[in-house]
Amino acid sequence: MSLSEEPGDARISKDFGARVRALREATGVSQERFAEVCAMHRTYYGAIERGAHNVSLINIHKIAAALGMSIATLFEGLPTIDVRPPDIRDRFRSSPPEQKGRKKRSPG
Repeated sequence: MSLSEEPGDARISKDFGARVRALREATGVSQERFAEVCAMHRTYYGAIERGAHNVSLINIHKIAAALGMSIATLFEGLPTIDVRPPDIRDRFRSSPPEQKGRKKRSPG
């Protein structure tokens, strides 16, 4: 399983979106106005709040700045999901894929 296929990905996006929505609603600002302040398209921002996007660090920074807080504070209270395998080094121990264009030598 690659990192992009980890089972917690959708849950992380939904939890983050819910946190952002709650913080935005607490400011009393509309979703459309908040998206404008963040320099994001309103439909893209709406998808962030629904948890439908894996948000880039740049956009996380924009959201935190618009809320007047650090990125660390933005993430406070979010549940943590341990997506690390028991031993991450195992991911790098597998044999490398065969190179294209090179045939295996047959013994003898």
